[in-house]
Formats: sequence, structure tokens, C-alpha cells
Amino acid sequence: NNDILYGIIHLDTAKANSEEPKKYPFKLCALMTAKEIQHKYGIYPDDLPKRSRKHPEFLGQLAIGRSIMKGDINQINWSNLKLFKSQSSIKNDSMKKSVSITQSVMKEYVGVAVERMNSSNNINNKPIPIMVIDKHNNYYGIEWILIVNIIHRNVDVGISFKYDRNRNVFVAKAIYLDKSEIESKHKLIGLKYNYCQNIPDFSLKKFKFKSNKPGAGLTDEDDEAASDISIDLQNEVRRLQQMVDQEQRRSVQLNQQLMNERQHQQQQLLVLQQQNQQYLNNYNNMYAVNHQQQQQPQQQQQQQIQMNMTNYQSSHYNPYSQQRFG
Repeated sequence: NNDILYGIIHLDTAKANSEEPKKYPFKLCALMTAKEIQHKYGIYPDDLPKRSRKHPEFLGQLAIGRSIMKGDINQINWSNLKLFKSQSSIKNDSMKKSVSITQSVMKEYVGVAVERMNSSNNINNKPIPIMVIDKHNNYYGIEWILIVNIIHRNVDVGISFKYDRNRNVFVAKAIYLDKSEIESKHKLIGLKYNYCQNIPDFSLKKFKFKSNKPGAGLTDEDDEAASDISIDLQNEVRRLQQMVDQEQRRSVQLNQQLMNERQHQQQQLLVLQQQNQQYLNNYNNMYAVNHQQQQQPQQQQQQQIQMNMTNYQSSHYNPYSQQRFG
């Protein structure tokens, strides 16, 4: 019915009287509508607290004046960051991975993520707002998740930042090893757009900072991570070798096709040359026959004319004989 639900909080006296200071004395007992609360407790709807997400101070935290910059990274105290471990039951490849990394390398990875975020207009690269609740300090507010790729392990983690308006700085607060934890806190804000919908799933087994000194601070997790890296590298080498073999086979096939095509073209060229030579020979023969046929009548005609002239001269003209016997 789209009715607003209110949480009914009761005091846990056992925890309230406990000497342990970290014991949170309140617990959620029920969720009720305004009518149910009025019927059971006699509290009118107008007297109920306003929704937290409609509070001006809360909404103001969603409007930040700038994005996370590299200067904010230099202020991170890595040893003070809270670690939110994975609660996911999904057993995928990333769940099996453990990350052991130096603070200096982690700083470089965060710098790459910040640079990618600030150089792109893609909303998938923007920080993800989440609602955080600090039950010990009675605080709730907005923090911003920066997705950071651990390049040498090929897996993501989330670094949360809280924007301090007074100092105009983003303060790193925690590291999230599970996307589902980020997504659940993001949905608490109630935005129409889900900033997590295009973020790849990730869920790490362990995450630990180690010393910057070579060989110092190595643990079982490092050995496990190194073993995983070795396996990943071997798989990658095999994959690349398969690609190389496949390309070599393709190259051999293409070379064979080229040779066959060249042979075919050479054969066609030879046939064309033979045909052209045959056409040329036929033409020359035809020309010689025609030329001979054209010259024969002319020669016969010239011979006939010469004979006629000779006969004429012999019979009609003899000046010597006419002069002497005339």
C-alpha cells in the first residue's frame, strides 16, 4: 500500500547494564505503519519523526562541491581504514582470491581510479553514494565509494570517502571487499538510479597491507596470493600460447592460399599469352594471304599491258623499214 514503515526500537537492558562499552543497547523489535503505532502506543502520526532521507542535512550531503582528487589520496591513513569483509556466499573466482599489497602500490591504484573517474563522463566511473550508520557514535550520513581495481590480482575493491565540508576534503574511511555490501548500503539512500548496476561483481576472501620492505611482513596470505598469481600467469601463458599457435596455423593456411592463387594466376597468364600468340599468328597468316591475293591481279594486269604494247609496236611502227622501202 506504499505506507511508510517505522522502526520500533527498544532498549536492551542487559546490554545497557553491561560493562563492555562497545555493546549497543538498542535493538529493532518491529516495523509498523503509522496507524499500527497509533493503535498500539497511542502516538499520533503528526508526532512521529520525519523520514531521515527527507532531512535537509541528509539531502545536503548528496550535493558535494567537488570530486575526489589526488590531493585527497595523499591524506589517507591506510592503517586506520575499517575493513568490511565479504559476507557473500557466492563461490566465484574472485571470492577465492586474497590480496596482500603495500600501501604505496595501493595508493598508485587509487590514483589510477581517481584519474579515470575525473577524465570520464561515464556515470559508471563516478563515486557511489552509500548510507552509513555508526551505532556507537549515534551517527548516520553519506559516504562515497570509489571502485579501485587491484591490477596485479585483477579484482576490484571499494574505498569509501566522507566529504568534510569544513575542510573541503574527502577523508577515506573504509575498504569494502564485497559489492553486495556496497549495493545494500546504496539502496538505503532511495535514489531512482542504481549506481551499482553496471559494476562487476567482486567478493574477496582476504585483504591485507604488507610492509614496503622487500621480503618483510610476508604471511600465509601472501604465499597463497603468490600461488594464485602463479596459477593465473600459467593459465595466461597457456592461453597466449594457444592464440600464437592458432595464428601460426592461420598464417600457414593463408600462405598456402596465396601460393595456390599465384599458381592459378600464372597458369591463366600463360594461357592468355598462348591465346594471344595464336591470335597474332592467325592474323599474320590472313594478312599474308590477302596481300598475295591482292598483288596477283595487279601483276597479271601489268604483264598483259606490257604484252599488248609490245605487240602493238611490233605490228604498227617500224620507222626504218618505212623510210627505206616507202
